[in-house]
Amino acid sequence: MKDYLVRLAVLILIFIIIPFILVNYIFKNKNKSTIDVYDAINKKVVSLELNDYLIGVVASEMPAYFYDEALKAQAVAARTYALKRSLINYDEHNGAAVCTDPTHCQAYINKKEMKEKWGENYDELYNKIKKCVEDTDNECLMYNGEYITAVFHSCSNEKTENASDVWGGDIPYLISVDSPGDIDKTDYISKKTLSKQDFDRIISDNDTKTINPSGDVAIIGEKKLTTGNNIEYIYLYGEKYTGVEVRNIFSLKSSAFNLVYDDNCFTFTVYGNGHGVGMSQYGAQGMAKSGKKYSEILSHYYPGAEISNMYK
Repeated sequence: MKDYLVRLAVLILIFIIIPFILVNYIFKNKNKSTIDVYDAINKKVVSLELNDYLIGVVASEMPAYFYDEALKAQAVAARTYALKRSLINYDEHNGAAVCTDPTHCQAYINKKEMKEKWGENYDELYNKIKKCVEDTDNECLMYNGEYITAVFHSCSNEKTENASDVWGGDIPYLISVDSPGDIDKTDYISKKTLSKQDFDRIISDNDTKTINPSGDVAIIGEKKLTTGNNIEYIYLYGEKYTGVEVRNIFSLKSSAFNLVYDDNCFTFTVYGNGHGVGMSQYGAQGMAKSGKKYSEILSHYYPGAEISNMYK
């Protein structure tokens, strides 16, 4: 009888208790994916739970005071961006899926940096962003069964750009759409004034074209706008430059600008901030203010993309 009870106990342990424990563990941890992140400042790879990484990205990339629906849209875009990048082996990642260099991937800050950034508001803002990330748990954007390249920027020129006008190559879900909320950004309009001497020096130092500042050609010539009302190209001293080239050469906030030459000075009046492709963060905030849900924000800025579960 004693042996029978022992065998019964072993069978119960093997076929009932252990499977129950495993299923329960899997159920509790199925959403706790991890991601390897290359810390570009400290030059090391760290492994983070995906949602913890996303909290750090949203906290760094978007103002924490933004409406929840805008923050949720940012969380889904950031998750999708990371998943897409993880499919490519970039040298800059040092073997990790993504890096913390915002010029290459997405910006990221840790809890210590959040505390320094938010001070006494840390608990409130951390929990706010954490909830927005968790409310969109596992959600990502897909197009034709693949993760989209979910690029985003601070604010556009009240109209986003076609990816083809900025980087070349048509991407069906990265096309120009209206973005009226952009003008809510405090520094939506910025200016940069340069003497003719500084302008000529900068353009010569940063360019391979041969310009003749003292020639007979117009200093500022013909220009053409993109669908998003950015500069597609502009002629300076008779040479053709794309808006992106001018933005890079003169460190402008965007390639949506007016350029005036007067009294021996050049003045750029610049609209928006960023490359202008994909989701405008201030545009997302404007849509959230008007009562739009994060799914509507994402559908607007990534037309044709669908919200899916990353595990499906």
